[in-house]
Amino acid sequence: MKKLANNFDLLKYWYVRTKAVEKAHFCCSVKFRRRHLYWGMVLIVLSTFLGIITNIKEDSQSTIQSTIKPYVDVIKPGLTVIVPVLSALVTFLKYDERVTKHHNAAAKFSSLKRSLQLELVNYNKTKINEDFLSRIKSLKDAWDQLTADCPAIYKKEWSDIEKMDKLADEQIPPPADDYAQHRSPKLYANGTVG
Repeated sequence: MKKLANNFDLLKYWYVRTKAVEKAHFCCSVKFRRRHLYWGMVLIVLSTFLGIITNIKEDSQSTIQSTIKPYVDVIKPGLTVIVPVLSALVTFLKYDERVTKHHNAAAKFSSLKRSLQLELVNYNKTKINEDFLSRIKSLKDAWDQLTADCPAIYKKEWSDIEKMDKLADEQIPPPADDYAQHRSPKLYANGTVG
């Protein structure tokens, strides 16, 4: 992280970071939703298949049943182990609960991001007072509480967040002064307006 020069840079950094964390939580939510659906469907198919092959009669004279009987004798013991183990894993990993936690975390970071957007839009470097500083402190406290309450984000999502941090300067333009809003001035390299 680069050194932050002023309050606007801090707000900008916080905005970009909350946007990235929000995206990471939504990505985790989608990833766990897919896993939950995938493993749930696999479990349904395997347990249904196990139910069907369990009901094949031992003494049946049907050609189809006599043809598949040797395969059933090989598959059935494996499925009787795989289905309960998979069921236990799906239950233990709690993908549905993880989906909800990450989705809720993303929604809360989205709310924080919108609050930061308001601060960025209304930022006026000439009007930094106690009210502004207390709003910034309350945003910081809200962020700290959110971070403590939210589930962990994994390594891949963190690398995406770091990429977004590097693009912070490109994503948000510098604030406009009150003076600059009333006419079209030149902006010099040293930051002065003429």
